[in-house]
Amino acid sequence: MPIQATTKMYEYLLHHPPLMPDGSRRIGAALYSNFWKGYDGLNPFYIVRGSFVYHAWRAGKAYKKNTKQRQQNANSSLDVNPDPVRRSGDHGLGCV
Repeated sequence: MPIQATTKMYEYLLHHPPLMPDGSRRIGAALYSNFWKGYDGLNPFYIVRGSFVYHAWRAGKAYKKNTKQRQQNANSSLDVNPDPVRRSGDHGLGCV
């Protein structure tokens, strides 16, 4: 099996996870079900290294890691102090 084909499939699944139009998981084929096994952190029953199914499983693991990092970056970029004028000693009474 050509390495280039498996890496292209890996990259495709990494950027286009197998979802149905309504947002639910597509699990019909071995590629899709092993992608979601990797996403859920489950080990596959039997996979040959270097196969399409193996790379789908790895893409699921990587996709989960990337989405966690994006969520953490989004949460850390939120404004912690929504009222920047208020200081620690100010109790809302107008005197500091």
